[in-house]
Amino acid sequence: MILLFSMFEKLFAFANEAGVNNFTSGFLLIQLALFAFLLIFQWYRINNEISLMKRLRTTLEEMEKTSNTSTLEIDRSINDFFQSIKKSKYKNLWERYYNRVSGKKEDERIKVEPFFGFDVMHYHMGYRPLMDIGGGINVSIGVLGTFLGLSMGLAELHIGDTETLRTGIGRLLNGMKVAFYTSVLGVLLSLFWIAADRMISSKLDKHIDWHSERLDYLLSTDDEELFLNRLEKISRNQADHLKTLLTDALERAMHPVVSTILESNGQVSNAFNQLNDQFSKLQVGMENQSKLLENQLELTKNNSNDISERLIESITGGTQESIAGFSNMIKDSQSLQTQMVETVNRVVENFATTQSSQSATLEKTERLIEKFEVMTSEMDNMRSSYSEASSFMVGLSDSFKNIQQLTQEQIPVQQEVMKSNQALAEKYDGLTDRFKEFNQTIERKYEDLLNDVLTASKSLTGSFQNMTSKFADTMKVQSNMLKESDVLLSSVKEVVEYITPIAPELKDVVGNIDGLKEQLIRMHQLQSDLLPELVAMKEQTNEVVQEALQTTKSYMGDITEQLEVMKSSWTTTRSQFEQTRETLNTSVKDFAENIDNGLTKTYQNFDETLTNAVKQVSQLVYQFSDLQKDFVETLDDLTEELLKMKQGA
Repeated sequence: MILLFSMFEKLFAFANEAGVNNFTSGFLLIQLALFAFLLIFQWYRINNEISLMKRLRTTLEEMEKTSNTSTLEIDRSINDFFQSIKKSKYKNLWERYYNRVSGKKEDERIKVEPFFGFDVMHYHMGYRPLMDIGGGINVSIGVLGTFLGLSMGLAELHIGDTETLRTGIGRLLNGMKVAFYTSVLGVLLSLFWIAADRMISSKLDKHIDWHSERLDYLLSTDDEELFLNRLEKISRNQADHLKTLLTDALERAMHPVVSTILESNGQVSNAFNQLNDQFSKLQVGMENQSKLLENQLELTKNNSNDISERLIESITGGTQESIAGFSNMIKDSQSLQTQMVETVNRVVENFATTQSSQSATLEKTERLIEKFEVMTSEMDNMRSSYSEASSFMVGLSDSFKNIQQLTQEQIPVQQEVMKSNQALAEKYDGLTDRFKEFNQTIERKYEDLLNDVLTASKSLTGSFQNMTSKFADTMKVQSNMLKESDVLLSSVKEVVEYITPIAPELKDVVGNIDGLKEQLIRMHQLQSDLLPELVAMKEQTNEVVQEALQTTKSYMGDITEQLEVMKSSWTTTRSQFEQTRETLNTSVKDFAENIDNGLTKTYQNFDETLTNAVKQVSQLVYQFSDLQKDFVETLDDLTEELLKMKQGA
């Protein structure tokens, strides 16, 4: 901490010694130099990227993406161009992309946006980390000058006396000038930096936009193409897996056959080795017999020499001894000759037997060779049948591939048909629901209307009944009044008859009675006038009620007819919907049955062909086993005969 404090003290002391003007001008020059250095450095790097994009644009304009040209060729040609470039952000982006693509297969493509998108290229080729903080650097340096100026001004501010305070205030004002100038210059440089950034970025973005779009056109692949490539890869893997399964099955089926063939070959080689050993033994026996003959010839030579010597001795010696010895020698020679003749006869017999055995062995070897030829022909036939079976299995794998391709091609059609059937069924279900709702609403409305009509008719009938009851009451009242008026008139007449004697007294009463009579007459007239009106009104009300009832009956008839029509239309639509649903169900069932039948037929054909192939292989195995048994039997017979020959020899 003390070291840092001493460093800052020395810095402020140096600034005070240099003076405010010198320090301010030096600090401003440092600001301008740093701004110019950063701007020129960034412009140089971005200009190199722009020149590289201009050079690459000519080569990219010549390239076109067609069906004949693959993306690997385009990648290699662009990579050849970048090999001559020394160092660039564009080259770094391309190397990242090319290293990623070169590790993939031809049918495995990647997206171009993470490598050559507009934002990615703008960030890397525009050197945005430094461009984004350039304005902040200038402002920060200006703020640093502000604090330095304030610290320089406050360092000499003392309150001891007026002179030091006056000089301290002057220094404070000078420090505030430094702070103001550096901060203003920092803000201005940051504004200039932002303007230069916008100008350079606008020029760079034009080239980046064109290159990003062009590389997207040349190198990118659609999602559908990627999906098709992956689907093709999956189908290839499935075909390879099916081939491996078939080859493994054939290998497992042929493994015992091959092992039996190898065992039979080993047995044949052992038999031939035994024959070779027997023939070698026979040759050794013949050599021994020839050696015995040579020894016998030597013995005869020696005997003849001895006889000649003895004859000479007998001639020179005594005659009796010589004659006796000569006779003994003759006997011995005769016995030896007889033995030699017997041995020669035996050798001849042995030669005859060996010749006969050799002829038998030759015949057996010829038979064996013929059997080997038959076996080789059968092996060739078996090999041809194996080749036919392999070709058949290859054709079967091709047919499986075709079936797989057809099923893959039919899958989207089936999906579309199922989707259309589902949509149609949903529409029909929606229509049925709507018809049900419509029918329910109509029934509700008709029920409400019938209820309204019934309530209206009930109210009319009730009002009519009330009117009829009131009319009946009025008629009763009027009839009672007429009866009472008649009784009153009769009583009045009687009273008049009784009161005629007192007529003058009763003139006023008569006048009043006349007035009352007139009133009664008027009342009677009014009643007589009112009665036909009431009767007419009653008839009119009856007619209105009857007409209303007739209209309600006709309206109810129309409603019933409409309901019957609606019921009939509903039944027809329901039957039509049921028919359409049945047809859809039958069509879907037929479609599913056709698919099931097709698959079952294909699998049945595959099973039949596989069973036929297995049967053929089993027949070939049985034939080979029979041939092997025959060959073993012939070898056993040959060994027995050779043993017999050996025992006879």
